[in-house]
Amino acid sequence: MAVSLNRANEEIAKEQIITNNLREQRLLKEISIQSTIEHRRRSNECSSYNILSVDGGGIRGIMAAIWLRILELKTNRTCSSMFQMMAGTSTGAIIAAGLSMPKKHSLTEPAYDTSELVKLYRTRGDDIFVKKERAVYSLRNLSISFSSKYSSHGKRKIFEHYFRDTSLYECLTDIVIPAVRSSDIYTHLFTKTGRLNSTPLVDVLMATTAAPTYFKPHCLNGTNFTDGGVQMNNPTLAAYTKAVEYGYEKENIFVLSLGTGDYIQEPSPVNAHWDLIHYMTHHDAIVKVLLDSQQHNVDYHMSTLMNDNHYYRWQAWFEESIKLDSCEPDILENLENIAYEYWEEMELYDNNRLNRLIERLRYE
Repeated sequence: MAVSLNRANEEIAKEQIITNNLREQRLLKEISIQSTIEHRRRSNECSSYNILSVDGGGIRGIMAAIWLRILELKTNRTCSSMFQMMAGTSTGAIIAAGLSMPKKHSLTEPAYDTSELVKLYRTRGDDIFVKKERAVYSLRNLSISFSSKYSSHGKRKIFEHYFRDTSLYECLTDIVIPAVRSSDIYTHLFTKTGRLNSTPLVDVLMATTAAPTYFKPHCLNGTNFTDGGVQMNNPTLAAYTKAVEYGYEKENIFVLSLGTGDYIQEPSPVNAHWDLIHYMTHHDAIVKVLLDSQQHNVDYHMSTLMNDNHYYRWQAWFEESIKLDSCEPDILENLENIAYEYWEEMELYDNNRLNRLIERLRYE
């Protein structure tokens, strides 16, 4: 009798699981259909479709967070009400997801404002970049490690704290977050209406921040993903393409693209030996080539595609390199100063254009 009862309970449990899965699939399908209808309605009604795009760049993302904080104060609006789409790679994805994540039990109010993201960079950087023990090998008197520099546990803990169990499709705005599939080196775009839109934001962020040599790839549904910055550190063009794909007229699309700082690298000697040892010992230079070449190309193409009043690109230039994982207080203070100085320079030398941007975001 007891055996029969247990079997009956197991069958009931299995049926319940199947029922719940069907309900979830139906819900996701309904959300996708509703999103498509909403896109079509908005594309016909709205005068402007505003896109925010934020580059990857590790701790340097604090500059973008500060610029957005100033924008929120100047316009008296939240970013999720100013922008209909947010795109971000790596650290930019943290900003995009953070500003688009809904407050619990709310369909319109964001969980965080920009001041909380600035605080995240100021106080939790060391909790994200948690070093782990690595096997180190000596080669020609050089210390070389062949494993990732940081443990993934630190950043997962941070993401779980801030983003809890929120899924991608729940974001307040359209969202575009790239990550590279390791199996075929294909850049997957995580979006609200895409195939993986039920993915928790925690997993999306774990994937797009899995920077090679810094963190190990993130496994999602049996597939390894690495940092979207490998192929798409500046996701602006991908976001623009998605907006067109959603049906918005090109003349109605407006883009604010935020960089995370750059510097002019000293040229290598003509007779430099670009061998394996060089690549191993010039890690930062290689990362710069990977990230910067793509972001500059995207900026060029966007400048060609859009007119001056519809495309804004903010990028600060450093006197020397600032590493993606430099979380020291003096470095953070320097980054904050650079961000505020950049804004002051825009007010001084490009005030008319800056005011047009603020007015646009305040009322549209």
